[in-house]
Amino acid sequence: MSKLSNSNHDNGGKQAKERQPVMPRWVKVSLIILIALFLLFVIINITGIGGKHGPMRHFGQTLPTEQMEAQQP
Repeated sequence: MSKLSNSNHDNGGKQAKERQPVMPRWVKVSLIILIALFLLFVIINITGIGGKHGPMRHFGQTLPTEQMEAQQP
């Protein structure tokens, strides 16, 4: 009986107190996907493949209000 109580084959040779909690698979997969999307976003912004996007994108196409009022008859 003492032979069975001392064997640690079922938990990888470590005591229950020594084992660290294992991260669930869905958390690992989610982290990998988030990291991949973040890296893709950074690469697209650095290389300029995505074009010029952002809040200042359309301001170059509009006229200031003073010029618009002057052009109206």
